[in-house]
Amino acid sequence: MTIIIVILLLVGNLERSRVGRAWIAIREDEDAAEIMGVPTFKYKVWAFAIGAGVGGLSGALFAGQVGFVNNQKFDVQTSILFLAAVVLGGAGNKVGAMIGGAIVAYIPLRFTAIADYKYLIFGIALVLIMIFRSQGLFPARQKLLAYGRLAYRRVAQTAKGGAR
Repeated sequence: MTIIIVILLLVGNLERSRVGRAWIAIREDEDAAEIMGVPTFKYKVWAFAIGAGVGGLSGALFAGQVGFVNNQKFDVQTSILFLAAVVLGGAGNKVGAMIGGAIVAYIPLRFTAIADYKYLIFGIALVLIMIFRSQGLFPARQKLLAYGRLAYRRVAQTAKGGAR
């Protein structure tokens, strides 16, 4: 849990930096970001390298916990469930992806009678989510960054005013 919290804090700081703003610009419209001077290739390589590093760290932690890893555990169905978790929770939102992962992991374990139909159920859920709520259950909110900066400024002003 400590490593997860540290990674989430590091990624959160990265999202609020210039790199994160470049990633958001690339995600929204790559051509417009390129025209505005964002070196898209460089930031795409950074995103791939950071994602690969976090994936490698999680694989190392999983191997340390289980003690043995083979390639038969990671098949196409497992990859589809990972994708379903991200889409269900909301792409571009760490909390949404975590909640989506918890839902995808919890429902088949809780309702064992429908566990055999989990791919069908999550497939239908994905289609419905894409039709009615295309951003996922918890969409990314970029306004939160602005509200966070505003709150930080107010706290800093209050602290500065209270110190006088």
